[in-house]
Amino acid sequence: DAAAINAPLGFNDTPAGPQRPCDSEASDMIGWPRRVGVRNIPSRAALQATSKAEARALEPWLTKDDLRRFRWLREAEQTFQPFHQRNFFSANPDLCFVLLNEDRPLRTSPYHQDGVLERMALIRNKLPGVEDVILRAPPNGAGQVHVMQAAALLWTARRAVGRAISRLPLDPTWDSTGLRM
Repeated sequence: DAAAINAPLGFNDTPAGPQRPCDSEASDMIGWPRRVGVRNIPSRAALQATSKAEARALEPWLTKDDLRRFRWLREAEQTFQPFHQRNFFSANPDLCFVLLNEDRPLRTSPYHQDGVLERMALIRNKLPGVEDVILRAPPNGAGQVHVMQAAALLWTARRAVGRAISRLPLDPTWDSTGLRM
């Protein structure tokens, strides 16, 4: 019925700075030091650039890591249409964990043992029975952190189906293709 995906829906047409209003609000909710989990999203013009140099000329803040993600960002930009937003919701695993933690930011890294235990406890409390899945060996190419992030996104998708979810920002910005950012 619904999917919460860790991909942007909606892009600025022209460069407008590294963060969209929704990303800025999500960063504020996640808080320090986990706010780095909200990635900057390039404009549609930068995604359609013919070279890395051209994309960097449009968006000087782009890093090598940002450019490596262009393939997936282009796929999201080309695939999603406004009607998809009835069932697909752009979500961020770090923000999901803040909501799982009753709107309190997590202070631990998901890559350290304390962070793994904290996130597992939050998921276990909200998704009974998921413990068997998150404790299994992850699929090839994935790590335990990815499985926990997927579980948090599943929890968010379940909330979306039940209409128990809020958008960030409450009055969203719309892009030129009719997608909410």
